[in-house]
Amino acid sequence: MLCKVMGGQQGPWFHQCLSGLVVVGEISDSWRIVSESMIGGMAGQMRPLSRMPVSIPDDMEDRTLPKATGVVKLPPHIAWSPPYTYDLGRPRSLRRVYARVMTEGLDEDVRWFIDLDVLVEIWEELYLSPHVRQAWSRWLTQRGLIG
Repeated sequence: MLCKVMGGQQGPWFHQCLSGLVVVGEISDSWRIVSESMIGGMAGQMRPLSRMPVSIPDDMEDRTLPKATGVVKLPPHIAWSPPYTYDLGRPRSLRRVYARVMTEGLDEDVRWFIDLDVLVEIWEELYLSPHVRQAWSRWLTQRGLIG
């Protein structure tokens, strides 16, 4: 099915299809092919894309858990595009790893890659999606780790 992008420059947008159906999707250039299976029960509905839930493990405050150090390779479900390896000794790389893991990571990833003390130290320097920042901010505030 051929669809035309409707909307602005960024974020989730709606595709108006030639058949009159509306498909929720990410913005792309001009026209794109959309399969019937992508439409499913969403035909005629206009709503933003769902997001992966933010993972904050229950035992995140356990300072005895081992943490990643040095040069690390992120798993494919986090680093699905290059770069895949980062040096946690470099501040810029460290911030990128934290942002990627906090956004895409599962509980075990967050436990391994995120050191709570380091997170609090670099919190204001992290570029996070609003939903990720909100979830972590709430969690950190509840524990008195940030103001």
